[in-house]
This record gives sequence, structure tokens and C-alpha cells, in this order.
Amino acid sequence: MNKKQRVGIMGGTFNPIHLGHVITGECARKQFALDEVVFMPSKNPPHKVIKEQVSFTDRSNMVKLAIQDNPCFTFSDMEFQREGVTYTVDTLRELHQIDENREYYFIIGADSLFDFEKWREPESILSLATILAASRYGIPEEKLLSQINYLTDRYGGTIQVVHMPTIGISSSGIRQMRKNGEDVRYFVDEKVRYYMEEHKLYLENSITRKK
Repeated sequence: MNKKQRVGIMGGTFNPIHLGHVITGECARKQFALDEVVFMPSKNPPHKVIKEQVSFTDRSNMVKLAIQDNPCFTFSDMEFQREGVTYTVDTLRELHQIDENREYYFIIGADSLFDFEKWREPESILSLATILAASRYGIPEEKLLSQINYLTDRYGGTIQVVHMPTIGISSSGIRQMRKNGEDVRYFVDEKVRYYMEEHKLYLENSITRKK
């Protein structure tokens, strides 16, 4: 019997993708012996408005640039192919239909665990994937472990912690820096920085392309 491939899923708006995202993916890969980490931009997430209206194409292109040097990182536009709001549980079900010989690990920020009950079908999500929660500055470990115990006692499944270095980078902060005319070097991959410059993304008067 073949051993199941261990696949991490990094979802998010990636608006834009930054070094914190790729470090999270790599920490999860190493700590949980993942064979692959799939970066999957959200098209129309249920609990988040995509700011600055940067197109899915631009967000996807930046993700591809940010991960291209890591052979264990791959890109998927699966959520773009679906109409309407894109829910995690639907994505995981589709992934299982495509390939049953995989174990899925859904990677999220630890802060998302405190909103997890608002997600569609949390019990189903936990039956379809192991949740890997990346530790975040400002969330004490005791509080995080208490929330994990609460969720698994109520919904079953497995939630584990990805231990992370402190990374003070956020997509919203990068967007604001761009608006202020500040240099985002060392916050994003250089190829991503060049892409933002070339396409004039996140500037005060930038015009985004629709697609």
C-alpha cells in the first residue's frame, strides 16, 4: 500500500503575498514533514473584503513569483474556477475528489482559530484536513492551546501548532507602505517588489486591471 502524500494548503487573499507567508509555509513543511505546500489564492472569501481591488491575476502572479524558487511549493487557482463565495470546506471536498491518496493539512494563522466556529461546516473541515495553526505574536501559548482543546473537543479532528519566529509583516501594512511611497524591500520577495513597481500596485492613484 502506497504511503499517502502529505500536502499542506496555504489559502489566503495574498494581497500581496509577503515573506511571512512563505516562511509560514516552509515552517509547516519542515515541522510536519509535508511533501508539498500548495498556495491557493482566494477569489471571493466569505469573511474578508479584498482591499484595493487588485485583480486575482495580479495576486496570483505575485504568489507564483514568491514561491518559484522552492521546489516543494506549488500554485493552484482552484478557487478561481468556482463561482460565488469560496468556502474552505468546498475546496477540501474537491481536493479529496481529485486525489484520495493524499492527506491534507490546512495552514492558517493562530488568530483564525478564534473565528473558526463562524466558518462553514467546521466539523466537516476538521474531518477533511488536519489544521496547522501558525503561532502569532500576541497570542499566549496557553490561550492558543485552550482554544485548540475547545475546538477539538467540540468538533473532533486534529489541530496542531506550527511554531513560528516573530514576524512583524502584514499585507495591510505593505499596502499602506506602498501608498505612503515607502520601500517594501525585505518585506516581500524582490521579484514581487519589482512586479508591484512595474504594475503600479497599491499606489494611491493606481488603476487596477479587472480579471
